[in-house]
Amino acid sequence: MKFDTLANMSTASRLEAAEKIARVPLATRAGRSLLRHGMHPRDYARGYVSALLGYTCSFSGHCSTGSYLVNMLQRQRRYIKERQDPLLVPLRDRIKKYGPLQVLERSKKDQPGRLVSFEIECKLEPSQAVRNHAWPIMAGGVHAEHDGLEIPVVCRWDDLRPLYRVCAALRSFGARLTRSFGGHVHLDARDLYTGGAVPASLKKRINSVVVPGVERVLRWCVPASRVGNSYCQLIGADWHMSDRYRAVNVCSLGEHRTLEIRLGAASLNPDKWRLWAMACLYFLRAPIDKGAVAALAEIGTATEAADWIMASTMEPSLKWWLLGRLRKFHPSALPDMAPLPDASGADV
Repeated sequence: MKFDTLANMSTASRLEAAEKIARVPLATRAGRSLLRHGMHPRDYARGYVSALLGYTCSFSGHCSTGSYLVNMLQRQRRYIKERQDPLLVPLRDRIKKYGPLQVLERSKKDQPGRLVSFEIECKLEPSQAVRNHAWPIMAGGVHAEHDGLEIPVVCRWDDLRPLYRVCAALRSFGARLTRSFGGHVHLDARDLYTGGAVPASLKKRINSVVVPGVERVLRWCVPASRVGNSYCQLIGADWHMSDRYRAVNVCSLGEHRTLEIRLGAASLNPDKWRLWAMACLYFLRAPIDKGAVAALAEIGTATEAADWIMASTMEPSLKWWLLGRLRKFHPSALPDMAPLPDASGADV
């Protein structure tokens, strides 16, 4: 195409020029750039073709075809760069401003009381590669914790895939565990607590079932490093909402409308996270008769804790797992039970 002025070009010449523009190869730097911005190069070329064919003789006769197209290209690039069309922005970047709860709410998948959050701590340098990894949407940001990092993961009870993906990614990065890390679980209580004063029924359930269940039963199912740890003290719930470093943290009710169980051990095994969270949830929500509640207050040994677990209404698979944990840390309490094999990503 010669750089004749558009005003002097014949209709046939303009058609020829338009045809050449429409045949611009897709596999060019400009073509790839257009695709990244959400515009197909063919559509982009058609815009120039339309402009070229729509040119009239009233246009300045001193502008050549080349400079005219350059000006058009610059205007199109500025338009794309300044355009705020959300469809031009990748989904992951569009939802970065939202938290997991907002994502669930906007996708109409939020069910108050049906969520669980896992705070996964491990020994791993929060390098740029780790921070930039494609973590699940339901995982919070990577941040430093003790001498490693922590990643919070929010899940629906019927969809724990984010938990499994995060644990798998951390293992692939070479993450390790030390006794300085814990396994904190947040149980969704939004259907039980709407803000303000804590309902008497919820406070009674926590004081009479959750706290003794964690401090007198589950305490025998965790490593010795977690029992009496200054970050998860076995001294009941603090209803003054000033001390969150307790095995059962009620301060999170006011902050997140969740009940935090801090006694758990760190793990990179998602199955352990799942079963541990199920055990914690049992004491918060499962129907437990008055006799079993009264028996909780009398437990003082690992053997008594094992007897209570076996007599409870827990699912058989959960009972078996808890008894295996108890047997691991207190073998004398269940001398007739063979030790269960431990999976990768075990706690320490």
